[in-house]
Amino acid sequence: LENAKLHRELAAIDEISRTITTTLDIDQVYEQFAAELKKLVEFDRIAIDIIEPDGKEFIVKYIYGEELAGRQKGDVGPVQGNQLQIVVETKETLFRGNIADSPDWPMNRAALKAGLPSLTLVPLITKGRVIGCLGLRSRNINPHGSREIVILQRLASQIAPAIENTRLFEASQRAESENALLAEIGRVISSSLDINEVYEHFADTVSSLIEFDRIGIALLNQDKNSLNHAYFAGTVVPERQPGEVSRVPGTQFEEVLGTGVPSLLDYENECDVEREFPALLPAFAAGLRSFLMVPLFSDRKSTRLNSSH
Repeated sequence: LENAKLHRELAAIDEISRTITTTLDIDQVYEQFAAELKKLVEFDRIAIDIIEPDGKEFIVKYIYGEELAGRQKGDVGPVQGNQLQIVVETKETLFRGNIADSPDWPMNRAALKAGLPSLTLVPLITKGRVIGCLGLRSRNINPHGSREIVILQRLASQIAPAIENTRLFEASQRAESENALLAEIGRVISSSLDINEVYEHFADTVSSLIEFDRIGIALLNQDKNSLNHAYFAGTVVPERQPGEVSRVPGTQFEEVLGTGVPSLLDYENECDVEREFPALLPAFAAGLRSFLMVPLFSDRKSTRLNSSH
């Protein structure tokens, strides 16, 4: 009888795995996958977290079941300092029958408040690398024993390659879309000898690719010490309008000119802006907090600067 039961469970696991492994659009089948798994393993919430390629962050990719404040689909968090870090380092399942014993881990307090005191994290491993985890939370304490862990580990080993393929496919789709937009930006800029005619279209096209509140193009004057601010779109900074000229020394522009690489600055406090780059104070006062400047090259020399804030 035990062998027959085990055989049925293994067959059920394989069938559940096929739900995900037969499609590149896991969103369409995730609810069905979770509902079928719930027939074998107890849980009130199940999520799949995917680790970003750099290994530093994860994204909450799929969710089914109870809501959990602070952890919604699409949310991004650091691997370091989270319980996921333990799974990545050990490549083993992490089971906490009662997270009240370790409430200080991120999300455990929120889970306890939501009435979800147990946690099981199962690594998703493909080609020897942890690409994410299958996370289950339950309203009951100690809901999973060795049987459930075996089921979840078998399932995880089967779906991990499919999830990785989906991630790679989505990355390929994004790259294709981004390349098309970059080609369109190039076409827009080169569509007229009068660059002023295409600035607005240029900004609209860039906004489809990169989030910004203000974008501008500044031209380096022949004296190499001053900039002509040719164009701006978005948030208005009264002290910085098209046609104005500003000095380069002591500014973020000077840093970009010196290195030839983009510069990204983030500020929360006005005093930090005043200490490092006072020229950014008007933009900070207008509500801008992040400043990205990218050099534009002509004849291997940086002659223009494109800044989006």
